[in-house]
Amino acid sequence: MAPRRTHTKSRKGCQECKRRKVKCDEGTPACFNCARRGMICSLSTAASAPATSPDSCSLSDSDRRRTSGAAGLPGTAGPGLLSVELAHPCLTTRPSIAETWGQGLELMHHYCTVTAPSMAYRLDMQHVWRTVLPGLAYASPFLMHGILAAAAMHKAHLLLARRRAYADLAVYHQTAGLEGFRAALTKLDAGATDWEPSFCFAAIMVLTMCWQPAGSHGEAGDGQPVALTPGALDLFVFIRGVWAVMEPSEAQILDTPLAPLAGHGLSHRLDPSSFNKSTLRFSILPEDMFDALDDTSTFYETTLDGPSRHDYVNAVHLLRRAVWLVAGAGAQPESHMVMFIPYKVEDGLRLDIVACRPHAMVFLAHFAVLLRALETRFWYFGGLAKRMFAVVDESLARFPVHLHAVLWQRRHVFESYES
Repeated sequence: MAPRRTHTKSRKGCQECKRRKVKCDEGTPACFNCARRGMICSLSTAASAPATSPDSCSLSDSDRRRTSGAAGLPGTAGPGLLSVELAHPCLTTRPSIAETWGQGLELMHHYCTVTAPSMAYRLDMQHVWRTVLPGLAYASPFLMHGILAAAAMHKAHLLLARRRAYADLAVYHQTAGLEGFRAALTKLDAGATDWEPSFCFAAIMVLTMCWQPAGSHGEAGDGQPVALTPGALDLFVFIRGVWAVMEPSEAQILDTPLAPLAGHGLSHRLDPSSFNKSTLRFSILPEDMFDALDDTSTFYETTLDGPSRHDYVNAVHLLRRAVWLVAGAGAQPESHMVMFIPYKVEDGLRLDIVACRPHAMVFLAHFAVLLRALETRFWYFGGLAKRMFAVVDESLARFPVHLHAVLWQRRHVFESYES
């Protein structure tokens, strides 16, 4: 009988890895898992305590209260991006983009020629991704890091033989970009007017944080973990936290070259009740999706009461609006037609999603169907719907009534679309 392979335990791992029951590489100032997920790493906190003063390069207590409130969640409920402390800029000397110009040029060329056109179908939106964002990034290092992170992720998606190398590059640029982004948001809240780079970085992050390298259970071919996205549910916290700070600038966007990216505003002007359901036949969505949403709305009305019923029924209306938009776009929908939902859901429902409450999982299953449809058009959504459904299955294992309520969603996430 062959001897068992030795397993080295991580005894000094960070608190977040211990909570998630995953192996921590104990890297400082932030471990790999926390840096990739955009989480506060306890190793970073421990390392920074003796080396920095309370006023240097970190958020004050009042900042933390403000930013967690902006996310619509208490300070301990989920990884709100605005309160993230990543690898500490005062403690780590990273190479500048100029010092890594060879890789930077490679990634920027790939971004402008391949990645940017893959971010949207509309030509005006492609122009913003390909031309406007790089132009702003020349004077904004954190936006440049965000662009290079997106390009590295895309190359990791396309070039499986070099997946690990490009995934590591994406982690590096994403981590560096998030540090600058957090500082920029703090300045915006203090009255700064240079909001365009922050808006662009947020637009990139909202999409690229959905991506995960192709692989079995998040492992590379050599059995080593590849760079993973934040948890499937963290999307609802991230988007709400970012756009709560960016919202005051929303009215100005329409008067700038960035206007095509503000398409989520269309969702306010739609009346789903006037929509011709037959249009679904010519879209990427299931033909009976409106009927399934009607069933879910009835389910909520009969099993919930009070404010919760209002929050959940309103969430179903948001899903209908998304279906309206996607179906109307035919074979070429845009990602913003669905991604406005995490921002618009009520805070009570957002808390229920993070807590994996049964009724919230039924809503999440419908959201996963929309993502699964978009996955057939956009590389950065690859696998997200099935990862969300894994959370749904685990959360509803002890709730047969709710499991029955997601049978339709399960069929369309796992069977209706080609892998």
